[in-house]
Amino acid sequence: MYVLKSVRSDKFYYGQTENLNNRLDKHNSGGVKSTAPYVPRELFA
Repeated sequence: MYVLKSVRSDKFYYGQTENLNNRLDKHNSGGVKSTAPYVPRELFA
């Protein structure tokens, strides 16, 4: 389980993955449709 926070807004995203580094890269490259408008994201928890 992980929590991402948008650097530009107060939007949070909760997810689950086995490879956190790859998933974070996918989020920040715009490869995840639900988080693409809120990039960049940083790991919150």
